[in-house]
Amino acid sequence: YSVFINTIPYRFYSLLILAFIFMSAKFRKDFGPMLKAERRARLEGKVIADNANVMSSIDTERLKIAEGTKLKISNAAPSNYGQWKLLKKYGKTTGTLTIREPSLEIKNRVDLSLFFSDYEALMKKIKTEVKAHPTGESAPCGQGAHTCCNKAFDLEFIEVIYLHSTINRHFTSAQREVLIKKAMDASKTGTSPCPFNPGSGCKIYDKRPARCRIYGITQFSADENEIHHMLVELSQSVFLAFSGKFMPKTDFKFSVAEAISGKFVQRYFDYMADLEKKNDT
Repeated sequence: YSVFINTIPYRFYSLLILAFIFMSAKFRKDFGPMLKAERRARLEGKVIADNANVMSSIDTERLKIAEGTKLKISNAAPSNYGQWKLLKKYGKTTGTLTIREPSLEIKNRVDLSLFFSDYEALMKKIKTEVKAHPTGESAPCGQGAHTCCNKAFDLEFIEVIYLHSTINRHFTSAQREVLIKKAMDASKTGTSPCPFNPGSGCKIYDKRPARCRIYGITQFSADENEIHHMLVELSQSVFLAFSGKFMPKTDFKFSVAEAISGKFVQRYFDYMADLEKKNDT
């Protein structure tokens, strides 16, 4: 036993691992392959890397459920449309999607970074145009003038996805819970104060939507209709990439509260379910 005790100072690997665990817990930072995997999952929606060799000793063909089979007992909670559809097919009663950590269907492993790059390029163009024109407010929307933050507005599909990704990447779990509560309270009471602005300024000022960037701008040279058209085009592209189907011609827009809480995912599910019903008939 004394030999074991005396060798503890020389167990460098174990000691370094313990130190690494405490550092990760204190600073809330990932390193190496884990950091790359986390960024890939959040930004690209890829839980598994493209070059990964998934280990499995079971022939998945043998796991197919026979037609007509009904699930007697299942505690499964669907996290995307594919899972929801599977459970519904085999008789499982499906509930509504919860507001915690929602995700869209990523059956095709959509690389969101490509769409986000186009969206950010559009925001950069708007920023350049805005600098050349005065605002009707004493300060830009969200930076000091809060008139715009007290008015309700809708977001295009691409804006909702980008905003939700921003929340996941830049806010802690506790901060996200506070935002979700504010968003749900505003939705229930019918009030419109933006949850991102507690009164001291916008918490996502550099990532704010297009509407907030051009609010109060007089003689704005960039055509607002052109901006809207480009946002719709991006939304149609990302919707097609996610679902393999075309976005509805009706207004497929969402409130800020739906973007923060994740309820936009439920609406996405509902639309996909309606499409399935139409195809079945």
